[in-house]
Amino acid sequence: MMDAFPRLQVVQLYQKITGRRILDHLAELNETQWLSRDELLQLQHNKLYHLLKYASEHIPYYHRQFDRVGFQPAEVLTDPSAIGKIPILTKGLIRENFE
Repeated sequence: MMDAFPRLQVVQLYQKITGRRILDHLAELNETQWLSRDELLQLQHNKLYHLLKYASEHIPYYHRQFDRVGFQPAEVLTDPSAIGKIPILTKGLIRENFE
């Protein structure tokens, strides 16, 4: 049976090879598992905001779509239903806007 130390080294090596941050995610899960419902919702809204902000700033397709429908990423912080303004992404749209 493997003890924890070699297992940790294997996970660290896997992270280095793949670029995945498993231990970071595990640490976050350990920290957030005891949050209240309201705290979890706030965390989710913040993560959604940062994802949408990144998409708006770095992905031309989303920048154009957000402008077209009048969507600002910060809207989800006060009204999560605002995400409904964003058109559904389809395979056809991906093919048309692959750049």
